[in-house]
Amino acid sequence: MLDLDAVVLREFHAEIVSWVKGHVPDAKVIVDIGAGTGAGTFQLLAHFPDAHVVAVDSSDEMLHRLDEHAAGQDRVRTVVGDLDHGWPHDVPKPDLVWASNSMHHMADPAKVLRAIHDALPPGGVLALLEIEGFPRFLADTADAEVEERCHEAMARRRAVDMPHMGDDWGAALAAAGFEVRDARRFTAHLTDPDQEATAQYARATFERMRDSGDLPDEDMARLAAHRTGLTVRAERLGWIAVRQA
Repeated sequence: MLDLDAVVLREFHAEIVSWVKGHVPDAKVIVDIGAGTGAGTFQLLAHFPDAHVVAVDSSDEMLHRLDEHAAGQDRVRTVVGDLDHGWPHDVPKPDLVWASNSMHHMADPAKVLRAIHDALPPGGVLALLEIEGFPRFLADTADAEVEERCHEAMARRRAVDMPHMGDDWGAALAAAGFEVRDARRFTAHLTDPDQEATAQYARATFERMRDSGDLPDEDMARLAAHRTGLTVRAERLGWIAVRQA
C-alpha cells in the first residue's frame, strides 16, 4: 500500500516536499522518522540533491524494502529504531526531521516530539505531516456513499486503535518547545489517474479497511468490484516547526 501510494500520489508528495524545502533549502542531514518503504525518503533525496537521508523505522521488513529500492544509492542509510524508546544513538544531528504519517502511531507523541526537539540544533526544522484518513477512490461513482460509510466505520475503529490520530499537532509542537512557522492543508484530487496503478492502490486500501474493521461483507464486495473509472482524493496536514536557540 505504501509503495502504491508513492506511485499514484508522486506529484502530490513532491508538492509537499517542495513546500518543506522552501523553509529549509540547505538541509544537508535529513532524518526520516517512520520512513516505511521510502515514499518520503526518495522524494527528499530528489529535492535535496546535496543531502544525506537517514531513514528510521521500527520495522526491519519495511527498511529491507527501502534498501532494495535504494540499491546503489549512497546518500541514504537505514536505521532500525523506535522513537517511543528514545532518539536512536547512531543517528547524526539533523538539519531537518521529516515525520510523515508516523506521529499518530507513537504511544507517547509528546515524549517523541521533545526527543526530536532536543536532537535538532537551534534553527533545525521538523516537518510534521499527518493524514486524516485513507484516500477515497469512488467519489464520482454510485458507490460513493458505500465508501464513505466504510470510512466512517474505520474512523470509529481508529479512535480506539490509534487515539492520537487527529490530535492538535500545532499545540503539541508548541508544548514540545517548537515555534510553528507554517501550517498547510494539502489536497489531491486526481480525476484521471493511471487506472492500473490506482486500481491496485484502491484494492490494497480496501483490503486494509476490511482487515482492520468489522465492515459488512456486502459493502467490501461492492468496493472491491471497482477496477476502472477511479479517481483519487487524499489530504495531508502539514506543520513546519523550528527549534529556537
